[in-house]
Parts: sequence; structure tokens; C-alpha cells
Amino acid sequence: MRVHKLKAIIISIVLILPGSLIFFYNGYKDNGFIDTISFLLILIGWAINLFLFFGRRLLKNKKVSFKKNKSIWFKQKIFTAFCYFGFGALLVCNVIVVSDLADRRISSILQNGNTQQALAVVIKLEHRNSRGGPKPYAIIKYQTTNKSIEQSLYNGYDPKFLIGQKLLIKYSVDHPEMFEVLSR
Repeated sequence: MRVHKLKAIIISIVLILPGSLIFFYNGYKDNGFIDTISFLLILIGWAINLFLFFGRRLLKNKKVSFKKNKSIWFKQKIFTAFCYFGFGALLVCNVIVVSDLADRRISSILQNGNTQQALAVVIKLEHRNSRGGPKPYAIIKYQTTNKSIEQSLYNGYDPKFLIGQKLLIKYSVDHPEMFEVLSR
């Protein structure tokens, strides 16, 4: 293996691993900046791998017109689609696996860790943009032993939460932004 390929693989791992770990350890925080940074690191890391292994064929292939040679044109299109769909699949799988592991970590901490209960109040309702369009969220505020925390809850299209509504929550003492709603 050439040295530049080895360096590129190391760089991609150095991007993918921290991006995944940032999301794993901090994804529970209601912080779009953390989510964006972790996703960008993962995306850039996998893009490096895509172009490292398939870039030469993707970029330097002579484009053959359909009229001149249908079979070569078709093979080029299939190869390109395979590369990009494979890249997308790896990226999506990476995000899904890390998200699932982070959810399991949160559940484990809330079930087995040091927790306390608090009364949270819905202070506002807002819509946040996502790939599927704007989604409704309820912003809650609760007091821990050390500070006041604001977090968001998905509110669904059939709103479950109203401004001023009180919720009983359980939060982690060690990670106070980790919480679950016990009752409404």
C-alpha cells in the first residue's frame, strides 16, 4: 500500500472516530452545533475513503456516450451509482449505529446511574427545520441542584405538550441534560 493511501486512511479514521465519539458522548445535549460538527467529521471521513478507493475511476473515466457504446455507458453508470449509494449507506449506517449506541447509553445511565426527579415546565413551543420539513418541539425548563436547564422534547403533529404544562422528569445527576419524562 502506498504511503499516501495509508495517510488518507489514517486521516479518515481520525475524522470518523472523533465525529462518532462526539455524538455518542454529547448527542443528548440540545445543541445543534455539536450535532453538526460530529456529522461533518463523519461525512468528510467517509468522503475521503470514497475518493481514496474509487476516486480515480469516478473522476478520470472517459465519458462514453450512450449512442457510441451502450454497454460501457451502462457499466459506468452502474459503477458510479454503486459508489455513491455505497458511500451513502456507510454514512447512514455509521450515524444509525452511533445514534443507537448513544440511546442505549442514555437509557443505561438513567436506569442504573445516580438520578433525581424534578418538575419541568413547558416554557415555549417552537418549530425546528429538518430534512422532512419543520417539526414541532416543546422547550422545557427544570432546576437541578446546581443549575437551571432548558431541553427540547419532540411535540408531534398532534401536540402533547402545552405552554405552562408541568412534567415530572428524571435526570442524571452526573449528566443533568440527560432526562426522561416520567409523567405529564
